[in-house]
Amino acid sequence: MTSYPNEYVQQLSNLTGVYHYSKNNPFASKEGALIGLKDGYLVSVGPMKTQRSSGIGILIRFKKNENAEVIRSTIQFSPLPLAALKIKELSDKYRKEFQITGDSFFWMWPYVFKKPPPELVAELIASLLAAVRQTVTGFNGKCEVCNTNATPDITMYNNVPGYYCESCRQKFLQELGIFETVYEEKEANVSLGVLYGIAGMIAGGIAWGMMAYTTERVYAIAALGIGFLIAWLVEKGMGKVTIPGKILVGFLTICSVLFGDLVFFTLIFMKESASPFSLELFLSVLRNFAEIELRLENIATFLFAMFGAYYALKKFSKPSFKATFEPLQ
Repeated sequence: MTSYPNEYVQQLSNLTGVYHYSKNNPFASKEGALIGLKDGYLVSVGPMKTQRSSGIGILIRFKKNENAEVIRSTIQFSPLPLAALKIKELSDKYRKEFQITGDSFFWMWPYVFKKPPPELVAELIASLLAAVRQTVTGFNGKCEVCNTNATPDITMYNNVPGYYCESCRQKFLQELGIFETVYEEKEANVSLGVLYGIAGMIAGGIAWGMMAYTTERVYAIAALGIGFLIAWLVEKGMGKVTIPGKILVGFLTICSVLFGDLVFFTLIFMKESASPFSLELFLSVLRNFAEIELRLENIATFLFAMFGAYYALKKFSKPSFKATFEPLQ
């Protein structure tokens, strides 16, 4: 007998005809998710959380189609989901939340305090399936990779349901192993990584300083942007992630934010003294930079710099060459 974490999920299962799966799922929910085949399409639905809100995640997978934009247009302009959501048209916010690829559709129905009624969720899923059916076909009981071997059982590939025969699974794992070996044996171009990183540090610092000067504020999101830029550039230059590269990314991110303050202070002194930019003025601000920072008690800059460095190090991580295939039980 299938067990359910709560009455809401059980009601949703009864209405959709999709059963509860308590292990790993596409929504990273501890409550599990409903996963199963419905009208030839793989459907997953369940509670999920993002940094911004909670919601009910809906994932529909189908046979691969090269034209994802056609699928997007069909869903966005279909009257069926509108009727289920009880709205006249999709707002830009709704449209942006649609994540559509060549083999899947995902959307989260957000809520604040109370989950949307199970009846409406079931109605929405039915309407989305009807819209998807207009453009793409469902699965036919064969492996979705080779489309040859009979594969009636659902397999979770990295927590996402699909159809993969044993031959394709083994081949995919072998290819990942080869990719990992090639990546590990690749020699990192440290000098190019340093060059790219310094370029990102300068560009990010100028942007930080100009933004602070224009808005008279500093933003944590700007530090994150700087961290992302530097991590991306260093990886592009080095060609792989290394321990020295991580140290470089963190160091340059902090330097970039501090350099941004230097640009900001220079612009302020130029304005107050009604003087044009000069190397002498810049070097004067540089010599007194530490004193100015301490005098202004600019704690936010240091906090944001550390925050940006932390984010950069998370982004600058070795790609995963692991894959898990788990039969849906």
